[in-house]
Amino acid sequence: SERRDATEIRAALEDSFADLGLAETLDQVVLPVMRQIGTWWASGRCDPGQEQLTTAAVRAWLARITTLAPSPEPDRQVLLATGPHDVHTLGLEALAAVLVNQGTSCRILPASTPVSVLTTEAAAASASAVVIVSHLSSQRRSAVASLVAVAESGRPTFYGGNAFRSPLTRKRVPGSYLGERMVEAAAMIQGSVRTAFPAVEQTSSSPA
Repeated sequence: SERRDATEIRAALEDSFADLGLAETLDQVVLPVMRQIGTWWASGRCDPGQEQLTTAAVRAWLARITTLAPSPEPDRQVLLATGPHDVHTLGLEALAAVLVNQGTSCRILPASTPVSVLTTEAAAASASAVVIVSHLSSQRRSAVASLVAVAESGRPTFYGGNAFRSPLTRKRVPGSYLGERMVEAAAMIQGSVRTAFPAVEQTSSSPA
C-alpha cells in the first residue's frame, strides 16, 4: 500500500541519517534516488503517483528534520528561491535543512519567484546570502536575470541546479556555483555567512 511505501521510505531515510548524517544522506541517498525516479518517469518506467509519493515522503522527512533542529542564529538568514519559471523546490528544501541544522536561519520563497519579489524580499530580510536554483535549461536566462539583480545589490549570491551543470552555462554568470553536493554547497554558503558575521561565530564558539 502507499502507506507502507511511505513508511518504508521514512524508515530508510532515518537509518541513513543515523549512519551518515543529514548532508551525506542527501548526497548519497536522496538526490540520486530522486534523479533516478525522474529518469524512470521520463522513460515511462515510473508512474506519476510513485514520484509524487516519494517526493511527499522526502519533503515530510525534511520538514521534520528542520523542525527538530536547534534554533538557528537570528542574525544569519539565507534566502533561497527558484528561477522565475522553475517549479521544483525539493532541492532548496534539502539545502535549507542542512543549513538550519548547521545553525543558519533560512527562508524559502515560493516557486517561480519573480525578480522583483526576490530583490524586495532579500532587502526586507537583510539576507546574509541569496541562493537561486534553476533546473530548466530553457529558462536559464530568466534565472540569470535573477542572479544579476541580486548580485547588483552587493549580497553574496549563489546558484545551482541542472540548468547550470555544464561549465559553458556558467560563463559570465554572477555569483558562486554551488556544485552538485549538499556537503560542499552548505560549506560554501556557511563560509560566506561566517565571514560576514565573524563576531557571532566567535561568540558561539567561545568556551562557557
